[in-house]
Amino acid sequence: MKLQYLGTAAAEGWPALFCACEACKKAELLGGKNIRRRSGAILNDRVLIDFNADIFFAKISLKLDLSKVKHIFFTHAHEDHCYPEDLGCFFPGYAHMEDHSKLHLYGSQFTKDKFDRRFFARHREGTENLFEFHVIKPYETVEVEGLKFTALPADHGCPESLFYLIEDGEETWLYAHDTQYFREENWAFLKNYTFDFVSLDCTNGPLDSNAYYGHMGFDTNIPTRERMLEEGMANDKTVFICHHFSHNGHMMHEEMEALMNPEGFQISYDGMILQGK
Repeated sequence: MKLQYLGTAAAEGWPALFCACEACKKAELLGGKNIRRRSGAILNDRVLIDFNADIFFAKISLKLDLSKVKHIFFTHAHEDHCYPEDLGCFFPGYAHMEDHSKLHLYGSQFTKDKFDRRFFARHREGTENLFEFHVIKPYETVEVEGLKFTALPADHGCPESLFYLIEDGEETWLYAHDTQYFREENWAFLKNYTFDFVSLDCTNGPLDSNAYYGHMGFDTNIPTRERMLEEGMANDKTVFICHHFSHNGHMMHEEMEALMNPEGFQISYDGMILQGK
């Protein structure tokens, strides 16, 4: 399995859109891995996780061929993860591609309701042949492109938020963002798996875990890893990633690496590729 991070920041991006704080100024000065688009990922170059307003920037910067993408899984309805308006560019006339088959969208009922209001209501004609929204409930599994996506309920400031367990028959990955420390029913479910890769929300960074509701930070990432190791959900080969950062944490990429690499974590950056077997 292959996953590439298209963006690694929280909702405001980094440098944040209207911000003049020292963390944003320093990121602009240093550049490189300190410049972060809003979060999203692509699996095996064919399946997107989330679709936000930075997707065009990601396409250009990472040289992505999004004409191959026929499936998008949404974690939740917040705009930094779900920006339906740009899917208008999928219509013929805007997009010319060899395979203009239907684009399949997956998410909660609450996320679908957002699409109904902000996209399908505006594009009533032709959408039934080009788009299909599939509602996923917690602990349901959907199989696409040889990948199994199982939705888990996230604790986030948006109704019916989800995160995903992903399998390809050889590896098992966990993409857990925009959620707090897992609820006990999730821990009980996850005990059935041993993970090869675990990507954890780290919006709070070095701040107290209660700084942003619905997110984790270093103080929850570390005990999450420890519990997964103790209870057999991970082992010494499992790759753990801190991902989804806010400028309010004030730490540059190398500073986060210096702090978290000894704790068994890598720090995500825009364009970073995780490559399995």
